[in-house]
Amino acid sequence: MASTYPVKPAPNLAGAACPNCGLLAWCVPAGMDSQQTERIYKLTEHQQLKRRGEFLHRAGTALKSLTMIRSGSVKSCITNMDGDEHITGFSFSGDLVGADAIDGGKYLYDVVALQESTACRISFGEFERLSRGIPVLQHHFNAVMGREITRNYGLMMQLGCMSAEQRVAQFLLNISGRYAARGYSSTRFHLHMSRREIASYLGLKHETVSRVFSNFRRDQLVAMDCKYTEIMNLGGLQEITGERQLESRSLHQTRSSRRAG
Repeated sequence: MASTYPVKPAPNLAGAACPNCGLLAWCVPAGMDSQQTERIYKLTEHQQLKRRGEFLHRAGTALKSLTMIRSGSVKSCITNMDGDEHITGFSFSGDLVGADAIDGGKYLYDVVALQESTACRISFGEFERLSRGIPVLQHHFNAVMGREITRNYGLMMQLGCMSAEQRVAQFLLNISGRYAARGYSSTRFHLHMSRREIASYLGLKHETVSRVFSNFRRDQLVAMDCKYTEIMNLGGLQEITGERQLESRSLHQTRSSRRAG
């Protein structure tokens, strides 16, 4: 299946100043005047994570700032007393991380780079004071929070009642959609997380995830090399998850309603 998106987006997000950043619309809502927007720019700090495994923040530390991933990708995880890591999510450019600390004032999870990445930070206290006088900014933040809740918990609820094959297929479809929304290829992309990390996130054994990927390659649903994962049959993955049947049923119901009207 041919993709309508480039493998890499343009322009380069990592080096752009705020006014020229490709993620500006994700951070600053329409309706803010130039002075209000300039205040956001001045409050924003940038952090570079130069290598995989570098921490953006650690569980248990105090909330100081709101953080959005600007480029690259990170994982959110928690480590138990035995040293076992459980991954709770993967975040990409435009995703807010660390919102779990807003209620209790401390981060619940480690956030760790999966690759070289950059992040934008804004003091939470300063943001609260600023947003009180700018309703459109507060509304935008609430919408972003709602999107994050839907992304994190909606998918996990779906995965809970799926087989191993369905979980891996749904994971790939989710990653595909998130890359597409950012201007990347929807069918050819890097998976910077390891099989073991994917297994932890999906609640599966590492060997199970590896076996499912092998089956998907055998059935020509996906192709993989050391650099890229390519979805060869998007419809096939949708059939595995039941997504295609749901779309067909919804379309049938819409057409029936129109005829009845």
